[in-house]
Amino acid sequence: MSGWDSYIDNLIAQSNDSSGKAHCGKVAIISLDNGASWISPNYPGSLQLSATEGSTVAKMMKSGDFTSAQANGIVLEGIVKFCKKYMQMTANNC
Repeated sequence: MSGWDSYIDNLIAQSNDSSGKAHCGKVAIISLDNGASWISPNYPGSLQLSATEGSTVAKMMKSGDFTSAQANGIVLEGIVKFCKKYMQMTANNC
């Protein structure tokens, strides 16, 4: 679903503070049903989630239970990302 690719650019650009520093470097847009990516593979600025990572995030978003991610971090792009300082996860029904 490459129609979402330009939205990634917009989200990253909107994260710039008044000095122009970006506070968002990568974005994932996935299906809540199965975690499938809605962006083109290897699109600049996109998180490249494995099927398992996407599914895990989708289940967490759908249930609203973030306790595991808050306590242990979450694996994205094969690396544990710790979410103790910042965590922005949003589920929107568009």
